Amino acid sequence: MLRASIFIAAYTFLAALSSPALAQLPLDDLNVINKDHSLAPADKLAMLSAEYERTYAKQEGKITHLPDDFLISLFKAADMLSNYSLLKGRAGSLRYVSTVNLVIAELEKRGLAEAAHYRAAIRTNISARQFQIAKDLAATSSSELSPSIKSLPSYGRRVIAIDEDHSAIVKSTDVDRRTRIVVVSGCNVASKAIRDIFSNSKLLKLFNDGDALWLMPPTSDLDLEKMEEWNNTYPSQPIQMAFDTSEWPEIDFSVIPNFYVFENGKVIGQVSGWNESETSDQLLFLLNKIQN
Repeated sequence: MLRASIFIAAYTFLAALSSPALAQLPLDDLNVINKDHSLAPADKLAMLSAEYERTYAKQEGKITHLPDDFLISLFKAADMLSNYSLLKGRAGSLRYVSTVNLVIAELEKRGLAEAAHYRAAIRTNISARQFQIAKDLAATSSSELSPSIKSLPSYGRRVIAIDEDHSAIVKSTDVDRRTRIVVVSGCNVASKAIRDIFSNSKLLKLFNDGDALWLMPPTSDLDLEKMEEWNNTYPSQPIQMAFDTSEWPEIDFSVIPNFYVFENGKVIGQVSGWNESETSDQLLFLLNKIQN
């Protein structure tokens, strides 16, 4: 938190030295931060938020009066911030999602809304779990909304899983049983981790016994094909997606893979990253210790 605060203060001070005019399209400044791979996700979010407040926030209430170029720039900026804000939970992203929806409505009025804008707005609303708005946008733009999404009565910690009919389904899960492993997953490194775990019979047994939950962070693309491909390859270790990161306060979704061991609802151990021999040994030690 302190590091993020220092980043915000330093960036705001430097930015204040040269506040751009509307015509200069400050989206470029956001893109520079977005592409800086040296920044941790939390620090990047802090800097992006500071830049957005400096250059875009005051324009949110003036959407109908903005020049076309700046309106499109605001759309892209709000879309970017909505996705980064998901790291802190769905509620934090709703302000930016609302701006995305207001801007695309204005783009429609001006005859400027393109297919790419609708696709982005649909993805953004799906990521914010505003499924009905996403469906309405798809109908307005004659876009195919994929995937089909349905919900079961749910509460507490929710996930999006693949149902038997290959649609996305929102349902509840829990970590209150005696021991459960939760793995933040969803990238190439995590794919290597699951392959290595399947080749290690001792570790695979512990993961099966621990009813491992492979959990993708919320993303703008709910790619059921990739999820199904994972589940078909590793049927005993299916993957699901977190509905809202705020329902998982113990978990850092910015690190992949990230292994958490819960016992009776509380985290009792964590291992981050993946190095086949080193991480496997750490997990074996932790899980064997619990079982004994």
